[in-house]
Amino acid sequence: MKHTKKIVFSFLSLIISGEVFSSDILAVDEMYEISKSNVQMLAGKTFDEEIQKITMSNEWFVPNLKSCMLNTTPSDIYGVYEFLNKNKAYKVYLKPRSDFSDCVSKLLEGINLPTPPSYPYYSPFELNVKQ
Repeated sequence: MKHTKKIVFSFLSLIISGEVFSSDILAVDEMYEISKSNVQMLAGKTFDEEIQKITMSNEWFVPNLKSCMLNTTPSDIYGVYEFLNKNKAYKVYLKPRSDFSDCVSKLLEGINLPTPPSYPYYSPFELNVKQ
C-alpha cells in the first residue's frame, strides 16, 4: 500500500510541475477533437489564425518544410499544438507517425508562438500534401 501511494504521489508531482504533457494521458485524437472545438470560439479562431500567420511568415519554416518533403515520404498529417502552462513551452503531436511527421513536428516546435487563450490549450494542425 505504501508503494502505491508513493507512485501516485510521484505522478501527481510530475503533473503539478508540468513535466507530464497531456499526451501522456490523452490520445492525440482526443486532443485533436478538443482543438477543433476550440477554434469554433472567437478566441480560438483568432489564436489559430495567429499561429498560421506566424508559422507561414517564419523565414526558415517554409524552406525547411520543403527539405522535410524532399528527404522523407510526405503524406497528409494532422495533430495538435499542446500548451500546458504559461512558460510558453508547447509540444506538437502529429499523426500518422512517420519520418515526415517527425520532421514537421520538430520544425513547428522551433517557432515562438503567442500565448493561448487559456491553459491547458489545444490548437489544431493539418497539412495536406498534394501528390
